[in-house]
Amino acid sequence: MRTHRLLASAIVGVLLTPATLRAQAEPASIPTTLVKALLGDPYRAPNGLKITVGEPPAGFPAELVPRSMTVLGGTSRAGQMVVIMRDSTQPPLGVFQRLLRERGFTAPTQPDGFGFLSSGSPGNYLCRDSASVSAWALRVADTEQLLQVSYTRGVNSACGRRSFRRPPSPFEKPRLEIPLMAPPPGATSVGSSGSAGSDVVEADATVTDSSRTAVDLVRYYIGLLAAKSWTASPPVGDARIAAASLAAKDTSGRAWMGSLTVASEGKSYMLTLRMKPTEAR
Repeated sequence: MRTHRLLASAIVGVLLTPATLRAQAEPASIPTTLVKALLGDPYRAPNGLKITVGEPPAGFPAELVPRSMTVLGGTSRAGQMVVIMRDSTQPPLGVFQRLLRERGFTAPTQPDGFGFLSSGSPGNYLCRDSASVSAWALRVADTEQLLQVSYTRGVNSACGRRSFRRPPSPFEKPRLEIPLMAPPPGATSVGSSGSAGSDVVEADATVTDSSRTAVDLVRYYIGLLAAKSWTASPPVGDARIAAASLAAKDTSGRAWMGSLTVASEGKSYMLTLRMKPTEAR
């Protein structure tokens, strides 16, 4: 019964929205009978979501269950699986991350042209072939820490998707590829976006960094661009807003010019990189 209650707590935490959780006091555990009444028996939720108790969903690789951990249960829908595990002897996240490395899972590689890389927070994932795995710790009590593992394989997997970018038309001029740039150590980057065409390329992101100024961030990112043969002017500005001019060439040798701007917005910084070919300026 204790296993059922721990699993129910974890699953309902996933199914309920943050707004719903804020609107009511969260109980220490949820009786299995309540889960049955809400989701049905045998634990089948709407929209095809299936819930297992005491074992992972069908198709979840047994090699991804560490020997020291107990599987409380999980969910599956359309090839996407979530498994809840417990390790009573040591923090489970570190154990699982070591297991992933031993099983050959690695960080995804992405081609240039995506610009600023988002940090990903709990959803940060590792890849092996077309399978993606992410994991993070769940604290359901002061002394109880569980592990939530998300596993997806195939076209629905982040590692199995094809690039969303439209390939250039043979009638278009070459585009400038913006190098993939990770945030500085200790900083987080979210909301990364961008667009690319034959006459303009842009990339944007929001970075939270309590230890660096706007000038520091410009200096960090132009260092990454310099490693990809871009050139930049020394950054100008202050702690809240800074910028640097940029120059680069696409694969045809066509020259592009633009700028990188970092501006403070509350506790975060807005990053904007914009480039245009010199003949269009």
